Amino acid sequence: MSEGPRLGPANAVVSWVGLARHRVLLALAGVGLVGDALLRVGTPGWEVVAGVVLLAGALPAHDARSVAEWATTTTAYLARSRWVTVTVEHPSSPSSGEPEGVSVTSARATAVVRGFELEHRGRLDLSGEGPALARALADLVDSLALAPPDQHVSWHVRRDGNELVTLLAVRGAGAPPPAFRPRDALVAWFVGAAVAERTWLLERWRYLRAPYEVVRVLRIRDFTAARDAAVLDRLVWTSSRVGIAVHVAVVESARARRLSERAVHRSRSDAAISRGAGFRESARSAAEEGRLARREGQVAAGRALVRLGVYVTVHAAGLDELRAAVAEVLEVARAAGLRCERGAGHQGPWHRYQLPGGLGW
Repeated sequence: MSEGPRLGPANAVVSWVGLARHRVLLALAGVGLVGDALLRVGTPGWEVVAGVVLLAGALPAHDARSVAEWATTTTAYLARSRWVTVTVEHPSSPSSGEPEGVSVTSARATAVVRGFELEHRGRLDLSGEGPALARALADLVDSLALAPPDQHVSWHVRRDGNELVTLLAVRGAGAPPPAFRPRDALVAWFVGAAVAERTWLLERWRYLRAPYEVVRVLRIRDFTAARDAAVLDRLVWTSSRVGIAVHVAVVESARARRLSERAVHRSRSDAAISRGAGFRESARSAAEEGRLARREGQVAAGRALVRLGVYVTVHAAGLDELRAAVAEVLEVARAAGLRCERGAGHQGPWHRYQLPGGLGW
C-alpha cells in the first residue's frame, strides 16, 4: 500500500486557497453586506446583522470545524430521533433460495454484504505476508472500478481477548484474497446485533448507549503526519474493546477521471493565485500538488479512485471507563501524527457509516 501516493488531507471538503469553500463564501458574503452597510446611506439594520452573522459563521471553532458547521451539527442533532436501530438478517436469493450474504439495516438504509474472515497465522508483518495481502486487497479494489456502481469494501478489526479478529465485508462483486474464508456470521458479531433481532441504541451528544455497554465512534481524517504504517495497529491494542473500521467506496471510472483532473486543476490554480499575490510556494503545497498529479496518472492508467473512511469504535461498560479509553486512543493517535475527530453530535450517523456495508455512504 505504501508504493502508491501517500494518504494526505481529506479531499471531501472542497477548499479554495487552502480554506474550506463554505468558509470562503460566508466570509465574502459577510464582508459584502457589512461593506455595503458602511458605504451606502440608508442601509437597513438587518443587513449589518446578517453580515456579522455570516462573518461569525466563517470563524474557526473547536475540533477544526467552523462556527457554521457547529450550528448545522447541533440543528441536525436536535431534529433527528435519538434512537438508532440495527437489524441483521440472512436474505435468500430469489432464484435459488440460498443465502446470498448478510443484510444490515439501520436508519432506513440497507446493505447486503458478504463476510470473509482473515485466517491469522501470527503477525503478518513478521511473517512477510503483509505486503502480499495488501497487494491482493488493492487488486480487489481495482477490479471493482469497472464493476457496476455501488461497490463497497470494508475491513473491520477488533480484539477478542488476546486475539485479533478481522472481517472483510464486500458489497457488490469481487472475489476476496485467498487468505480470507467465507464467514457471514461474523458480520453480526461486529455489528453487535443478534440475527433477525432489532438492536436499539440511544444517541447522546458524545456517545451511544447500547443494551449492555456504551460506545463512542471517532473518525480519523488526516494521515498527512502519520509517522509509520502501523498506527492503526497500535490503536487496536490500546484497549481490549477498541475496533477499527476502514471503508473503501469505489468511484465509478468516468467520474474518477473527472474528479482527479479537477483536483489537480484546483491545486494548480490555488498555487497560481498565491504566487500572483506575492506568496512563496511552500514545500507542503508543492508536495500536495505532486501527490494529486501522481493520483491522476494512476487513475488514467486504470487504478481505482476510492472514498476512504477510517472509524475507531471504543466500547466500555460505563461512562468513566469510556472516557479513559477514549483519552488513551486520542493520545496514541496524536503521538502517531493522526488527526482524530471526536464526533460530538455525529455519533448516530457515524455509527451507521462504520457498520459493514457503509450504510449511508
